[in-house]
Amino acid sequence: MEKNTLLTIIIPVYNSFKLMDKCLNSLQSQTSNDFETIFVDDCSTDDSFQLLSEWLKANSTFKYKIIKNNTNSGPGFSRNNGIIHSKSNYLTFIDSDDYVEYDFVETAIKNIKKYRPDMIFFNYYTTDYINKKKSKSLLSNHYGELSVNEALALSSGMCWGKIFKVKIIKENQICFPNLMRSEDLAFVKVYISKCKEIFYLNDAVYYYYVENSHSIMHSVSTMSINNNIEAFKYIQSNIKDNLAVEMIFIREYLYLIVQILVLNGSSSKEIKNFISESNKIYKNWYKNPYLKYQPLYLRMVLSFIKMNLVFPIRLIFKIKKVSGYTLTFLFY
Repeated sequence: MEKNTLLTIIIPVYNSFKLMDKCLNSLQSQTSNDFETIFVDDCSTDDSFQLLSEWLKANSTFKYKIIKNNTNSGPGFSRNNGIIHSKSNYLTFIDSDDYVEYDFVETAIKNIKKYRPDMIFFNYYTTDYINKKKSKSLLSNHYGELSVNEALALSSGMCWGKIFKVKIIKENQICFPNLMRSEDLAFVKVYISKCKEIFYLNDAVYYYYVENSHSIMHSVSTMSINNNIEAFKYIQSNIKDNLAVEMIFIREYLYLIVQILVLNGSSSKEIKNFISESNKIYKNWYKNPYLKYQPLYLRMVLSFIKMNLVFPIRLIFKIKKVSGYTLTFLFY
């Protein structure tokens, strides 16, 4: 019987084979082969599934599975399907248009064996395939062991750049909710709440591609506030309320939905009404101790949100030249 690998990499695929060169090449170049990759095709409408199958059969030097959803169901469902098929003790995620350093697996396994953690955070690079900029997965300069509340309050909501223990996912029945956006935020935050040993490493081993207008994660069409509302409801229903959850509300619900409303051209009246209703959820949110870790411009926007002043908020977003595909990363 073939020995199971220590790490599974799950990659959702949807009409994206033509964008996967760097992703596939980075998997081919890994310095450790103690991993398997599960590709989950979400019923691509082009020939991505066939072309990927042919490429893997002809070229792959790593262990892999390629499976296909029965119906087009979104990235969260695809990742859940990948988890079901995983046989490893730990898993991680890569988006199909992103890629990793050649020692990504080696670095992950070295730290898994050293710490036996429930979760590992890495830093990452944002890149347009020409330039790159190092970015942080947590708004903290504290590397090493993290408290659960610190990780909850200060971590990014993306599921990549993180290592998860399969046992925790399955024992707590954690899954990605059926949303087209922010499903990874919900999954990551609930998962963190079930952890005990969390490590944050300064290594940047993941490359996030920021200029792919074809990716669902970068599409303005997915910028529905309903996704953020439902994601936060999922978090609230699965995590005991505390200051860390309030910080998630501030950044991922209040701030982010105001930003979406501005980008979608909502009227000042609509934005003010949303702010007024949101202020009823956490009346004293502006006193949250984790606010001091946020970037200056974000704290400025939040101060105007507190005063329900829309014009300066619009002005800040205009100066920042915010676009749909960078929406999720304005905090880090």
